[in-house]
Amino acid sequence: MKQAVDEYPAAARGKIVIMYLYIVDNENRLLGVIDIKELLHADDETLLKDIMITTVISLAPSSTLKDASKLFERYDLRAIPVIDDQYRIQGVLPIQGRHETHPPIHRLNI
Repeated sequence: MKQAVDEYPAAARGKIVIMYLYIVDNENRLLGVIDIKELLHADDETLLKDIMITTVISLAPSSTLKDASKLFERYDLRAIPVIDDQYRIQGVLPIQGRHETHPPIHRLNI
């Protein structure tokens, strides 16, 4: 946890809004997600795996904006990761910019 909090300012530099931390493995496969509020409130000794959500709501690259809108509305999300059929994260679709995707912000060694 301490590494994630320590590296957060560098990872967030230049970003307009950071809502979630997406946990990926060395092959960029999505393992889980952590709300930034949870990260900032956790103790330094807490492991990311202990607070991350492993059942992640996501979109496929072939998903439509209508698909995304339904997920945003149903789950009250602020961003949705886009993953391929191997669970590799391709980008993130934020609610305020549904027309473009953004790559993951930073890779942590966990």
